[in-house]
Amino acid sequence: MISKEVEIRIGNFKDGSIFIINDFIDLTNYENIKKIIQRLVNKGVIIKLLDGIYMKPKYSSLLNEYLPCNIYALTECIARKFGWDIVPTGEVAINYFGLSTQLPQMYTYSSTGPYKKYNVDGKIISFKHSSTKKMFNMNKMVQYLIQAINYYGNENFDDKAKKILASNVDEEIINDALTQAKSVDKWIYELIKELKELKHND
Repeated sequence: MISKEVEIRIGNFKDGSIFIINDFIDLTNYENIKKIIQRLVNKGVIIKLLDGIYMKPKYSSLLNEYLPCNIYALTECIARKFGWDIVPTGEVAINYFGLSTQLPQMYTYSSTGPYKKYNVDGKIISFKHSSTKKMFNMNKMVQYLIQAINYYGNENFDDKAKKILASNVDEEIINDALTQAKSVDKWIYELIKELKELKHND
């Protein structure tokens, strides 16, 4: 019965979803879930990405192949597994919002956890310990937005870059940033207000 419940839950996940064993811990103990998950890995129902972290495969009919995992979702899942707070570096953040089309060679995050590196499908995820609390008090997507703006630089934000960023960030994130990020540099806060205006003018 528990095995069936686990399969039903995974079946209800969106293709490409990444999850951890503790997502099922309400059903039974950790070791039982681990055994059930391993059987599903052996059957090809799910894919093991890292120890204790798994993905429901996503198939592309256009490419005629299974797609790799979403590196941002995987990073958040690693942090969730260990209970870390994490903040992306600027290079990661500008790529996330489309301000750079060049994929990072390494996805680097500041973290409340220890120094760690993971290699998944040739992509390197690096966590660097930080005791700075300022950014950790903002929600995840506000962190991404602030880091992207700061890293990209005030002098580089022409009208084209502003429109790209505005088109790739939800207004809810902008509103959260206007509430949570009042202590950031003035130019960053003013740019966030410009993004809100651009969203309204679309």
